[in-house]
Amino acid sequence: MSDEILEGILKLVSVKKGLQLRLDYTTCNGKPQQPVVEIFFKDQDVVRFDGKKAAIGIVDGQIQRLRVEGEEIWRERSSASTLKSSRTYPLGRTSPSPSLPRAPNYDESSRFYNPYNFVPALPRKSIPDGNGLEDAEPKGHDRYHPDHWSGCIRVRMTTITPLLLPDAARMVETENNPQGNGLAINIPKKGHKTYPVRVDDHGMPLVTSTGVKGMLRAAYEAITNSRLGVFAGHEERLALRMSPQDGSKVVPARIVRSSSGGLCVMLLPGDSPMNHNGSPNGHPPLAYAAWLARYNKNEPLPGQPVRQDKGESVKALCYPAPGNGLPAHRDAVAVMLAPTITTHSSGRFRFLSVQKIRKIVPGGALAVGERKGWVCVTGANIKNKHEERVFLEPATPITPVPLPPQVERGWSTLIKNYQQTHQKELADRAATPSQRPSSYLGNEPGRTAWSRHVYTDQDLALDDGALCYASVRKAGAAWEILALYPVMISRDLYNLSPSDMLDDSLHPATEMSQLSPADRVFGWVRQKGAGAFKGQIRVGPIICDAEDPKAAIQNFEDHGFPLAILGQPRPEQVRFYGSSDKQGRPFTDGSKKNGYATETQGLRGRKVYLHQPLLNTAYWKNAANRGNPSPSTHCRRAGDIRDNQNRSLTGWVKENVSFHFDLHVSNLSQVELGALLWLLNLPDKHYHRLGSGKPLGFGSVRLEVDTIDLANGQWWKAYYTSLEPMRDDIDSVDGAAKHLTDAHAEELGNMIQAFRTAVKAAFGNSFDNVCFIKAFCHAARGFTDFRTHYPHTDGQERNQDEGFQWFVANEKGEKHCLPSLIENHVSALPRNP
Repeated sequence: MSDEILEGILKLVSVKKGLQLRLDYTTCNGKPQQPVVEIFFKDQDVVRFDGKKAAIGIVDGQIQRLRVEGEEIWRERSSASTLKSSRTYPLGRTSPSPSLPRAPNYDESSRFYNPYNFVPALPRKSIPDGNGLEDAEPKGHDRYHPDHWSGCIRVRMTTITPLLLPDAARMVETENNPQGNGLAINIPKKGHKTYPVRVDDHGMPLVTSTGVKGMLRAAYEAITNSRLGVFAGHEERLALRMSPQDGSKVVPARIVRSSSGGLCVMLLPGDSPMNHNGSPNGHPPLAYAAWLARYNKNEPLPGQPVRQDKGESVKALCYPAPGNGLPAHRDAVAVMLAPTITTHSSGRFRFLSVQKIRKIVPGGALAVGERKGWVCVTGANIKNKHEERVFLEPATPITPVPLPPQVERGWSTLIKNYQQTHQKELADRAATPSQRPSSYLGNEPGRTAWSRHVYTDQDLALDDGALCYASVRKAGAAWEILALYPVMISRDLYNLSPSDMLDDSLHPATEMSQLSPADRVFGWVRQKGAGAFKGQIRVGPIICDAEDPKAAIQNFEDHGFPLAILGQPRPEQVRFYGSSDKQGRPFTDGSKKNGYATETQGLRGRKVYLHQPLLNTAYWKNAANRGNPSPSTHCRRAGDIRDNQNRSLTGWVKENVSFHFDLHVSNLSQVELGALLWLLNLPDKHYHRLGSGKPLGFGSVRLEVDTIDLANGQWWKAYYTSLEPMRDDIDSVDGAAKHLTDAHAEELGNMIQAFRTAVKAAFGNSFDNVCFIKAFCHAARGFTDFRTHYPHTDGQERNQDEGFQWFVANEKGEKHCLPSLIENHVSALPRNP
């Protein structure tokens, strides 16, 4: 017999032995049943469960699991008298998935849920005209339309988890404190930022109307599958670090100008023969470029302070007297190589070493035994780096290959990607005069020297004499240039940009006739050029219902609450952001990294942050403790470290604080209004996300309708043309004119049903099983079997490198993709991939 879930009410029943707890439910045949469920409770304290909703799981005709209202776990038993330890499964799952091993609640050692996921954005071409969800011009603001609705909806908003409202205007910037103690404050130096709570002139928490409107718009876009309101800055191709295996295939190259004035690529493989794919031949192969001594391998040396030149001043092989200068990037040189070829300690390759080096002028003669080459200096950008490279001219020169225009454009795109990615880090160094981009500050990622191309404008465009690495392919007797890179193991561009992957029907509207439901309701601005529409909803002031600020705001003494590091969007991680088709389906685990490759692929959809139901009141109290919070407190920076990677807060809005605000709507169709009402009446334990820190669990809020005062255009016409006052108890005028309040539950339910019907008609399936509705609901409720946090490989995320290490390990291991939110059986990600 297959598994079955039965729901009912727990009831206490008197028996000879005393009281017994049973589940009162009715079978599909209409017969009442009361199976005994008392055995699921260790302490036999069953009285407090009387009257609660519950569900039992039946396996092979036997009751094996019980779930009680208010508890986020299943209780299990292995026999009629033995209670097993509590286990948890994702919401919607009635039994453990074969792909997801059972695990105790709060298991910190095996799996986790990523804090963000995606609601699929489906192509909109199939929506029929007149459906209500199609692209169309808005009704405008010039008059009340007869069959459209206008009025006011009062909404109550309650915080479920603490709400972060950082006040940027009163931010204080203090000195970095990587030790976490003895923080010096009010030092006018770029570093750690601390934010107070944003409050009004009465000291009450100030939630902005624009913030609430943005939250509602994002949700409205998702559930109506509207066009994206904004999708700017995604026109360039993304880049991701290539593997060492791919890096071993690139060939040193120099850009030269031909007699006709065009740029060409001169390949410089030195003494190593080239395979058809560009890799060096031999067993083990001989590296193309010669090694030039430059830095200390182990820097800092034991017991010594860090040298910002990584020992370059004492280790580098320099030009001979009288100059004794350092070989500079692009220098044309003559070198004497070591007489023997060295095999690397790994045994994977061999290399040539430079023993002597001198600078030469164009056309200069070489002495006996000297080789001509060009110095390539990329900087002390790796912890164990101790050499730079000299690109050697081969004994038999290779005819320069014309530089393809698309390869030249790709180079510029790649360098821009590098510089934009590290813009913040470069700005941080610029704020400290003693820290140049080329300075080596330590072994940790971000503290090594930055590669030349990350901060120099010269590398943005190729010119005569530029040095680079080329990806090549043998085409007959000639070589074909596929791509150029600034370093040997470089970032590599995907074939297509995110903008190319997004279906045309989902791009932001360019004309008024293309406005989707979210554009019509919340407003639209043309991304390029003039053109805008105000929108037909306005969010009034957000009023806090607390009696005084102390009841609403939790303030922290001393230096505030140091948040854990918040990650930045990484759309280049194609296993998380890319999809195998236009429906937003994830790639298969273990597949090759081939996203952003063809136009048949797509994007995962609209990013959403999961509600984190495991973060209860006790969790937040523990997090706020100044002492030593539990390792499971992911929202607080381990060790209370304060630096430029994280932020601190002097307070937050407490849980269970209520606010109210008015939504003023005008000329909404029945479907448009129904979608809004559905958002304001989400199922129990489903929440919206507001404010900062959502990846850490902050900002879950519950929205509920307090009062409704809506009328259609006919009613408003009668209202404004009548010389007599309209009575509040009149619901309709002449049949067609309707005035609705919150007392008209059936009429309001019809609005929501109109929206549900439109979604079903446009996208098939039942409403609850339409992929973007199901994914939205799963994100709004969250999952309870594992914790939710950013990828990292141990129990605490200490710096940004933790996430990087997880992705590196994932590529070397199982190559997991971000699971879909659509399926009920959502698998968590492994802590150690």
